[in-house]
Amino acid sequence: MIINTMGKPSARLFQILFFLASMLPVLVWSAWNDGVGGENGFNVPNGGSLQIKQWSTCRELNPSGCPGTGVFVPTKTQLEWRQFTSNIPSCVSSTVISCQ
Repeated sequence: MIINTMGKPSARLFQILFFLASMLPVLVWSAWNDGVGGENGFNVPNGGSLQIKQWSTCRELNPSGCPGTGVFVPTKTQLEWRQFTSNIPSCVSSTVISCQ
């Protein structure tokens, strides 16, 4: 019950409000960060596909048969991203896509 018999908010209401307030930073952070990535790059699993739009260069990556569980794509700096796109591992198919 959210409102008790005295017309005052119950402890349950405060619990719900506290939970929602504590989740706000998580929701903002996840909306700000793209997909499976973060501030350092993206993990693309074998058999998966991911469109990465970074530093005015956009690609769709599809790893298949890479050692381990997939491939890490560094995008923290423009230099890292350019080096990766210039030296894409042989186990990753890459397609240039529109950045729109």
